[in-house]
Amino acid sequence: MKKIKVTYGQGTEERRNNEKVINAYEVKDLEPKLSILRMAGRIWWETWVSQGSIDEGACCVGKGLEVDFVRPRQRYPRTRNVVGCDFVQGNVAAYKSHGPALEYLKENGIDARYNDGGID
Repeated sequence: MKKIKVTYGQGTEERRNNEKVINAYEVKDLEPKLSILRMAGRIWWETWVSQGSIDEGACCVGKGLEVDFVRPRQRYPRTRNVVGCDFVQGNVAAYKSHGPALEYLKENGIDARYNDGGID
């Protein structure tokens, strides 16, 4: 995992005051954890099914659990979904059921967060 300093803001002074260091994954960090990522997807799906398989909320694409990721030959990280949510369209249903999968990833050393995707 790479530690990368990122800045955000409009002017030079604002960017200087808004620096933070983030941990960004690389391919070599995630490849050994593919079985963990697959299991997190299954846990998410099973949680949704146990909640009644209800599809509620706005239809969104690109929902998932994301990490900061540096692709090969790139300098700065971008977010990337490592666990997708293609089994339900509604963002409310996806949000209500993502907790156990996110906890599973954290227990296995993957620092992810929920991504609500975009309205379709």
